[in-house]
Parts: sequence; structure tokens; C-alpha cells
Amino acid sequence: MLMPLGSYSLFIGLFASARLSSQDKKLRREFFQSAEKQLAFLLTIGKVQMEKELEKSLKSILKRSSILEESRDDYRGEENVRELVQEVIYELRLKETANKNTNAD
Repeated sequence: MLMPLGSYSLFIGLFASARLSSQDKKLRREFFQSAEKQLAFLLTIGKVQMEKELEKSLKSILKRSSILEESRDDYRGEENVRELVQEVIYELRLKETANKNTNAD
């Protein structure tokens, strides 16, 4: 018996709030400003995360580059070239698997 009365009261409260907010320009402006601030905050978080990912990728590339430069003389034979290609393929597969796992979440 109390459930329908509570539902009705909630509906009337929401309706009255919507009606008052639609008539009050200052309140609407505050709602929009609050939404804009929240959107700006989310954009900032997204940009920071993207920068972190780029930095991580760059560090990985620089690390690989320095390793390759240091070990350039070690990879002269055909067997060493095959090992290098296999290592690159393995790392690409790991990256692809990690990307799939990240996208699945």
C-alpha cells in the first residue's frame, strides 16, 4: 500500500523539479556550466592517459633502439637474423594479445 504512494510522491517530486528548473534560467545555466566542467575534467583525464600511453610506447621504442644499436655487431650471421625476426614476431604477437585483452575489458 505504501509502495504506490511512494512512487507517486517520487514522480510528483521529479515532475516539480523538472518544471521549476525549466523555468529558472539561472538554474539551467548552472546545470550547463556544471556539465561543461565535468566534460572538461573527463577530457583532461583522457588526454593525460593518452600521453602516458605515448610515453610508454616511446620509452619502449627507445629501449629497443638502444639495444639494437648495442648489439648490432652480434646480429651479422643469417642465424642471428632469423632469431631477430622471430623475436620481433613474438613481441608483435604479445602486443596484439595484450591489445585484444585490453579491448575485451
